[in-house]
Amino acid sequence: MIREPVKGYHRAIRRGFEAAGGEIIASTDADTIVGPDWLSGIAGTLAPDDVVACGGVFRFNDGPLQVRLLGFLGRLNYHIAGANMAVKRSAYHACGGFSSNVNLGADVELGQRLTKTEK
Repeated sequence: MIREPVKGYHRAIRRGFEAAGGEIIASTDADTIVGPDWLSGIAGTLAPDDVVACGGVFRFNDGPLQVRLLGFLGRLNYHIAGANMAVKRSAYHACGGFSSNVNLGADVELGQRLTKTEK
């Protein structure tokens, strides 16, 4: 566990990514249940040199119907999401990491910058 004293999604995830070790940084939410092959799937997906990040599907199992529906519709919009994503450390640093200016949608904004990262 890493403590981030200042509130905000972007601050917490940025702090976690800065503290992470290894060549690949993976992220999932505290209430997300990942499959037994989650990490090996990430490693395989990011093995090619020209792939810098990946994301996967997830669904909301609880909460209001509108939230669960939003999660389902999110499968139609391809972008990385902090609830299920991974990025090569080198690409993360090359694009500047999570922006300190974006809170809501920080993961999507990171993905947009990653698409422009030199491979």
